[in-house]
Amino acid sequence: MFVKQIDMAKALELAAKGMEIKVLAPIGQEDGWENLVPDTLQHMLEGVIFFRQEPALEKEILPVVSREEPEPPAEKSLSDLTKELKQARLQKGKLDVDIGKMKALREAGWSYAKIADEMRISEGSVYNYLKRAEEEVK
Repeated sequence: MFVKQIDMAKALELAAKGMEIKVLAPIGQEDGWENLVPDTLQHMLEGVIFFRQEPALEKEILPVVSREEPEPPAEKSLSDLTKELKQARLQKGKLDVDIGKMKALREAGWSYAKIADEMRISEGSVYNYLKRAEEEVK
């Protein structure tokens, strides 16, 4: 349950229907009946804040988490893990890099860093590709 602030009209309407309404009211001095004077309901309720209780959530926001324990992963030997890692590296493959474009950009005065950003590879890779391409020409 949570508490929601409501206006005076809604509070009086709900109270008339028998609902419990909570209030936060300023407290004055209470010296007894002799200090009380006739007043209007509106003046008495001035500064009073009204609240009602509502259900917290009608819909669940988060999914229900299963209480079942997950199965532990199968134990693998070091050699099995090494083989899986090698296969994953082989499947990853290499990027198709346009070395011609790299050469053209470098000849146009671009820096290795700027070419790397353009080609979306590291600066060191740009340097290595261009160096290999230069060595192949010789």
